[in-house]
Amino acid sequence: MAGVVKGWMLRIAGWGLVALGLVMLVLPIPLGIPVMAFGLVILITTSRTARRMIRWLRMHSRPVDHSFTYLETRVPTRLGATLRKTRFRRVGRRAMRTAQAAVKP
Repeated sequence: MAGVVKGWMLRIAGWGLVALGLVMLVLPIPLGIPVMAFGLVILITTSRTARRMIRWLRMHSRPVDHSFTYLETRVPTRLGATLRKTRFRRVGRRAMRTAQAAVKP
């Protein structure tokens, strides 16, 4: 029971930090991006849905994917491993056709 409560508290804190970071983006002091990034790291570690959302965003936005890939190699090891959880697999057209043909009866 305590683990469930802790998970929900971390998710609420993560979403709160992301929202606070978005609000702080318009302030003259550039603190919004680190606060938002810290919230995203919390969400990635605690929420499967957040990981899926970030993976979808990385898949559909090349600049976001490049930014995450850049950060994965330049942050401490544990943080990089957390960011790597949001990678998506790139599958070529030939592999997609083969997989689709194998599924069809």
